Amino acid sequence: MANWNLTPAKAEAEVANASGPFPVVAVQYSSGQFYDFDVFDSGWLAAESHAGPPAPFRHLSVKGDTIASLAASRNMRPESFLALQAKLGADVAVLASGPLPAGTVWLSVNP
Repeated sequence: MANWNLTPAKAEAEVANASGPFPVVAVQYSSGQFYDFDVFDSGWLAAESHAGPPAPFRHLSVKGDTIASLAASRNMRPESFLALQAKLGADVAVLASGPLPAGTVWLSVNP
């Protein structure tokens, strides 16, 4: 439920006092420029939310991939992409050795 006329305390009370067949499990009480301000029922949140698979995510290059094209696909510069590969544990020597054969493993923090 969104109600921008509530204070944080009133939003907490709405969630804490929810009941009935359709209880309020979350209240958005303000909308900021870059994110919303919300209160969630901790029991509901624990039951419904879970982390996705842990990074790093493994990818394989395809014919024609280059470090520059892989970096661009992640909105990165090639040197930053290679630094991230090193940090994530990829074989940077293979990645930086020249043209990438299809099937070369590279890693990312997002799928």
